Amino acid sequence: MKKKFPIILIVIFSIFALLKIAFFYIYIDSVRDNSIKFESIIGALRYSIKPYEENSLKFTFAQLIHSLNNDINKSDNDKININSQSENMTDYLYNVKIASNQAISMNNALNKYTKKYLLHDMDKEKSPDMDKEKTIEDAYLDTQEIITNIKWDEKKSAVQKLQMQNLKSILSKEDYTSLTEIIDTMNSEESYLTASTHQKILSILLKYTDIDSYLILGQLCGKFKILAYYEIENGSIIQKELKAITTDTLSTVDDKKYKNLINMQSLLLDVIYPKYFKGFFIFTDEEKGLLAYASDFQNKQRGYLGIDSADFSSGITNDFEKSRFYHSVISELARVILLGNDQVDYSKGNGITDSDNFDIIRIFSKKDSYLMQFYNRFWDDMLYQDSFVSSISTDENAKKYFFLRHSREFLNEYVSQDPFRDIIESMARFMLEKKPLEVEQKYQKIRFFYEFSELIDIKQRLALNIKHLEEQ
Repeated sequence: MKKKFPIILIVIFSIFALLKIAFFYIYIDSVRDNSIKFESIIGALRYSIKPYEENSLKFTFAQLIHSLNNDINKSDNDKININSQSENMTDYLYNVKIASNQAISMNNALNKYTKKYLLHDMDKEKSPDMDKEKTIEDAYLDTQEIITNIKWDEKKSAVQKLQMQNLKSILSKEDYTSLTEIIDTMNSEESYLTASTHQKILSILLKYTDIDSYLILGQLCGKFKILAYYEIENGSIIQKELKAITTDTLSTVDDKKYKNLINMQSLLLDVIYPKYFKGFFIFTDEEKGLLAYASDFQNKQRGYLGIDSADFSSGITNDFEKSRFYHSVISELARVILLGNDQVDYSKGNGITDSDNFDIIRIFSKKDSYLMQFYNRFWDDMLYQDSFVSSISTDENAKKYFFLRHSREFLNEYVSQDPFRDIIESMARFMLEKKPLEVEQKYQKIRFFYEFSELIDIKQRLALNIKHLEEQ
């Protein structure tokens, strides 16, 4: 009997384990919503993996769903007490940690099967063919450079110091002291692109409605240096000054080039720009990064549209440069439309910065906004979570693997990492291209904007303006 006892325990343990696995499989297949989420998260893998591999993924997914449901229920039950009882807070954080670990486990499992079945779809990295003509798609991708870190140098330091000096006579003594402390901390920690730092700076600057907070923020954080600012009066491009911002004295050559670039922007946007922008500015980031930048979309005033003079020639003549110019400017127009006061409730606070952080933007977005309608139709929280885990994964190829699983859903890898990037690119393509007929979801996203007459009007006007520019 003693010899049989361990065997009996093993049998009992195995039965319980099998019952648990069976429960999770039934849990997935019996709840339609969970089944749809599972199909969504595995993407193209559904066509490749073997049944037992799919079951393994289902088990991992079910554990994640179970933890998330517990997490949601726990947070709802303890919402009142979570800040007053340390035990509740500890339990809550523990549940969050479990869910986070299981999300990582799910992402790792998906990556394993992606490498096994889909990696052959990834284009082999080749040295660029300098003789190959660049395509429109190349031009679009060229506009999607993202600044991930600031290379601080003496020039950026000088711009920051001058900007702080200009603010001294504008801000109250208390606000200037607070801003100085924030800037000193940012410099010591090199947190130039941290959203929380930008929020702190904006919380001070946005009190003063006669200055452009976002342009000043860009100079304080080393994102760019503003070279010149222009407004159009009676058809003429007039250089002007912005309050609290110092620009350089321009040479005749630079002034001519800058005015040519402003003229191109004004002709492209034509009757559209006065609704959204008061004027145009020229900037430089002294490295490849931003091509265009639109500012100040949350104070119910018209903002400013900028372009990096170093990234475009004076005439913008070849097809590649034209496509890149159109795409960069219209992408910024799309961002301003998406973050306008009719789309976002800024009465909730000044949380939105220039970092386009979707987690923050969704908090402030109105339920019927373009962004939330787009997100509810083409994304879900599980898919977003997996894209987020991919973006912070220690596996340097995790973002590529995510895109491989969902290449039918996204126009490129860059936009697959964030719903806000996704909607900006989809809107820009809507405004620039003919209506796509393909059935894949990435083309459905472009067709989504045809549901809004006000956006169709902008698209038609842009098409007419581009035609006129091409005929010049």
